[in-house]
Amino acid sequence: MTSNASRPSSRTARWLSVVALASLAACSGRDVGQLTAAGIAHLDKKEYRAAQIEFKNVLQIEPQNVQARFLLGRVLLEAGDSMGALVEFNKLAEAGYDVEQLAPLSARAMLNQGELDKLIATWSDTQLSSPASIAQVKATLAAAYGIKGQLDKAAAAVQQALAADGNNMEARLAHAQVLATGGDAAAALAEVEVAAKAHGDSARPFLVRAKLLQDGRAAPADVALAFNEALKRDPRNAQARLGLIGLHLRAREMDAATAEVAKLREADPNGLPSLYFGTLLALDKRDLKAAREGADQLLKMAPENVAALQLVGSVDYETASYGQAAAHFGKALLRAGESASLRLMLARALIRSGEMKKAVSTLQPLVGDGPSPEALTLAADAYTALGEPDKAKLLYQRAVALNPKGTQARSALALSDISEGRLDQGLRALQQLAKTTDSAQVDLLLFGANLQARRFDDAAAAIAQLEQRQPDSALAAFLSGQLAVARGEAGQARQAFESALKREPSQLGAVVALGALDVQAGRSDAALARYQSFVERVPRAMEAELAIVAIKSQQGATTDQTRADLDRLVKKYPEAVEPVIAQARLMLDLKDVKAAQQLVRDLVAAFPDSTQALDMAGQVEMAAGDFNQALQTFGKLAAIAPRSATPLLRLAQVQTARRDTAAALTQLRKAVALEPGHRDVQFQLVSLLARAGKADEALQQAQSVQKILPEDPLGWTMEGDLRAGKANYAGAVAAYEKSLSKGKVGATAVKLHRAMEDAGKLKEAQAFEDTWRQANPDDPLFNYYLGDRYLVLNKTDVAERLYRSVLKSQPNDGATLNNLAWILGRKGDAEALKFGERALAVAPNSPDFMDTVAELHANAGRAAQAVTLQRRAVELAPTQPLLRLHLAQYLIKDNQRAAARRELEGLESLGTKFARQDEVKRLLATL
Repeated sequence: MTSNASRPSSRTARWLSVVALASLAACSGRDVGQLTAAGIAHLDKKEYRAAQIEFKNVLQIEPQNVQARFLLGRVLLEAGDSMGALVEFNKLAEAGYDVEQLAPLSARAMLNQGELDKLIATWSDTQLSSPASIAQVKATLAAAYGIKGQLDKAAAAVQQALAADGNNMEARLAHAQVLATGGDAAAALAEVEVAAKAHGDSARPFLVRAKLLQDGRAAPADVALAFNEALKRDPRNAQARLGLIGLHLRAREMDAATAEVAKLREADPNGLPSLYFGTLLALDKRDLKAAREGADQLLKMAPENVAALQLVGSVDYETASYGQAAAHFGKALLRAGESASLRLMLARALIRSGEMKKAVSTLQPLVGDGPSPEALTLAADAYTALGEPDKAKLLYQRAVALNPKGTQARSALALSDISEGRLDQGLRALQQLAKTTDSAQVDLLLFGANLQARRFDDAAAAIAQLEQRQPDSALAAFLSGQLAVARGEAGQARQAFESALKREPSQLGAVVALGALDVQAGRSDAALARYQSFVERVPRAMEAELAIVAIKSQQGATTDQTRADLDRLVKKYPEAVEPVIAQARLMLDLKDVKAAQQLVRDLVAAFPDSTQALDMAGQVEMAAGDFNQALQTFGKLAAIAPRSATPLLRLAQVQTARRDTAAALTQLRKAVALEPGHRDVQFQLVSLLARAGKADEALQQAQSVQKILPEDPLGWTMEGDLRAGKANYAGAVAAYEKSLSKGKVGATAVKLHRAMEDAGKLKEAQAFEDTWRQANPDDPLFNYYLGDRYLVLNKTDVAERLYRSVLKSQPNDGATLNNLAWILGRKGDAEALKFGERALAVAPNSPDFMDTVAELHANAGRAAQAVTLQRRAVELAPTQPLLRLHLAQYLIKDNQRAAARRELEGLESLGTKFARQDEVKRLLATL
């Protein structure tokens, strides 16, 4: 990034920064006569809070007292509440108050609020007679013109101000700013000296001197000296204090900055400057909860202030509220007139919130003549996301040409090679870049590319390099956790994520990862507590809040409560699509497809270019059976992201649901051409080819995946499935063994064991079983599979041990709980009912689980309870005759013989469709 990319590129930056800082600094029984006099005395001493109270007391007694209202407006303006001051000045204007007194203060308040167009429209043509008023208003107009970049008008306004009153301080200072903007820094400083000598008791000339010195890149000590001179004349001057704080922050002198903020708060504890820099320091310290609270107060106190809006947007960005960040940066940009730094901030927020087209539009003024590499790179990122790689690559190349040593654009070009299938070439470029830069971003990209390619050792090397660059950063620990997850090492992953949180307690990614590990281990209570604790520290953490709702729902929260929680999040995050998507998924789970359709219609109307919104809308339309509309929606998604394989995968899913296999295969082949490494697309293509009877082509496709993703087990797993499907068990065994060598996946272990047995390799199967269990004793999938296998073999003791092993890591697995309850029930173990009821708590509407628990009640002599539960099972699964047979048995035990006969006669009428007719006849004979 060039030196100019981080600050306003036009000469109007000087005007903007002066006004923005000034607007921050500005914010920080007696009878009417006595109250007014007391208020004026407080105002003269700059005791603004006390003065406000006195003048407000006057207005309570005499609401029409225009002098008190004028003084109140002046106090508010000097104290920094420009918006409140404008309210009072507007009331005075309506009452016909003396324009000579009102104009200078009203104009200044409008300038502080950023209401430049209103300021110019209201006061540029107003005829005034007082030289002092004319000079003040014209000087303020000059500042407004300067901010808008209308420098000729600014210079003309200054000349009018000086002609009216050559000794007017604001006119002199405005003249200095015009001279500085024209490039004559020496003359500008000389003009400031004239103002300082003429107005020796005022802090203003020294504040302007400090700003001119800063713009001229003078030594920080000289700038600090000017700010301290201002403080000698006005010890409570917030703007001077702000300047010193800014100097300390830029020098990363955090203790000194904190000390200055403390002095600022002492002078004006409730003022805008105190709040602003308190929030800024909290953000710098990563105290996101305090920063969020400060940002919310800033919005209430100064909703139109450019500096405040920029800081609020930064807090939004750091707390992942990207939509809100974009809104606040955008508002600040409108107020500022033009600011390259604000444009870049806005573009980053738009990209993170998925608004790629808006990001491109925002960046257009910065990618034409004299562009910055950062603007070019951001625009290229947006074009990449929009599926326009040719435009993106051109912009990346321009960025590299402007800054050959820059990492962003060079990294992006390497990633382009990787995404287009040139993995080795892209990785080599990233590795070369890592040797020539100190940027941790390159290490991060190397890690991601290697992890995706399952080159775990190379990914670990990238983490080690990152740790050397940033030894105290939480990022390296977080990436180590991700690597451990990919390797299937849950314990190591947990340790790494915990380490990341110790280094950075506000890191949402580590909290989400640990919560996911908790849930996988069946410790949903621990996950819930973890998320809740994080939200207490960081109040705006949408992903964590959505996770809380999901866990509570899994734990048995009512549908109404889940709805209420999601409604609250939709209101809290109006800029985000995720809470509405969660609402739509809930409606689909509840089979309320119409409600889901209405939600996604409104969502797409609000976010027409959001890929997430369109993707969810298409899925809802599929669920509703509206395949034509789903095709249209996914077609629009494909148009927005033409270089992404996901929309084509969705189109293929619709075509498959319509049983148009040929069309689905066409879409999947296009998707593979776009993204050869897209695992879901490859899997769907191979699966559909096999179902379509194209076994040879399916096998060829699976083997091509082995070449495209040589370190990924997917290709060999698919080959094993295809060979097993053709009863080529020996070939399946070989493929599965190769797959397991690439990644230890429990599901593949199950397939390999089954294929060995089907191939007649029983000794090999037993040896593999022993080896796998020894290396992976807590693999829930393999243990559950073995439990079922031994249950069929009537080795219930072995099955019981295996099921109990599963429950150690999956304590809420309903199927395991149910099977264990059945085994214990056969043994007459009283613990059986406990496991059965736990299974029902997990899946309260499962007919199979009800059947098990009903049997346990019946065997224990609780026939009435058995009948009640079994009737419910039959209602849920009326076509399962075995459930009716069991109901008849329990009805007999409960002495409901007539009802039992009706059930048995119904079963008898099924004839050979129900294999247990002998038992039906035996029971009928007993009635």
